[in-house]
Amino acid sequence: MTPDDGDRLKSCAHCGGEAEFGQVPHQPETENSGGVFVECLQCGATTRLVFPCVEDPRPILLEIWNRRAALASAPGAVPVALIADATLRAAGQPEPGR
Repeated sequence: MTPDDGDRLKSCAHCGGEAEFGQVPHQPETENSGGVFVECLQCGATTRLVFPCVEDPRPILLEIWNRRAALASAPGAVPVALIADATLRAAGQPEPGR
């Protein structure tokens, strides 16, 4: 691990895509206004919203996103796509693209 690995978002745990921070635009009378999140640019997976009160929420979101990515790449982890396909088969639903 390089010294700055803890300061960057890891690849998406679902598809391996690149992720970036986002923020819900500030709009009056919108309950999620100003919430900050991490989103995969490829599949759209996101973290929960974290709202900036006093401190920048990005370090918390970085930890949440990177922890999920680390769990997905752990030895013995089953790729999310395989779990989704197995769930669809068990429910009698056609798998995407088939």
